[in-house]
Amino acid sequence: MAWFLVVRKDIKAHTVTETEYLKFEEEKAAAEAREYAPYARVAAWLVPLVFLVDVIVLILLQIRGGDATAVLGGTCLILLGIFCIWEHGWGKGAEQVTDCLREGFMFGMKVFAPVFIVAGFYLMGVPGHAEAIFGNAGKPLIIDLIKALSNAIPVNKVIVGFMHTILSGITGLDGSGFNDLPLMGALAASWGQALGLKTATLAALGQIAMIWIGGGTIVPWAVLPVSAITGVPAIDLCRKNFWPVIAGMFAATIVAIILM
Repeated sequence: MAWFLVVRKDIKAHTVTETEYLKFEEEKAAAEAREYAPYARVAAWLVPLVFLVDVIVLILLQIRGGDATAVLGGTCLILLGIFCIWEHGWGKGAEQVTDCLREGFMFGMKVFAPVFIVAGFYLMGVPGHAEAIFGNAGKPLIIDLIKALSNAIPVNKVIVGFMHTILSGITGLDGSGFNDLPLMGALAASWGQALGLKTATLAALGQIAMIWIGGGTIVPWAVLPVSAITGVPAIDLCRKNFWPVIAGMFAATIVAIILM
């Protein structure tokens, strides 16, 4: 409902006219009547099948992290080479692979260039990243902020619920939503033991807040994949998501307080 209220004006502003609808139907009919090359038909079936096999192999062999990324990247490169050579032949196909790779890297740099600047300021205060940037002198400022807030504000069930949501949201600003789950789980356990609250409920609340904010909703560098595919600026996506996500987090916090 919150999301609908936010985008209602855009829905009205982008109502499709009869002319636009007829044009869309013509383009759709033309696309359906289009004849595809044999390699395109094979690719439509082979690519999803190969990646499904990759997923099964990753699960069975318990391949994680950078190794899993390497498997998927190598699969992409092999498939790209196969279909480029199939379409253009050996000589021109090899050149086409190089052109596609160069185009992909240029697109990636174009999309992620703003992220390096914005995220860099935040990562200077995150454990692990701070040391990587400043060496042994690096201080996890975000963790210090969380500890200072938790020590400065008197605690009860209501305050702990909202504070835990806010602190979890802060830790989710790195755009992951998962890296700091142990931290917020430990904090939930501490507050649960001190106040006699249900630790599982408080930990789940923190997990929801981190994932909703850092997992791809209102953090610009977390919505970049969707932004790149749809062609919609990441900032616009986050702006539209902001109030619906905040409303959802508020409702989740109230429910968690009741359950605690």
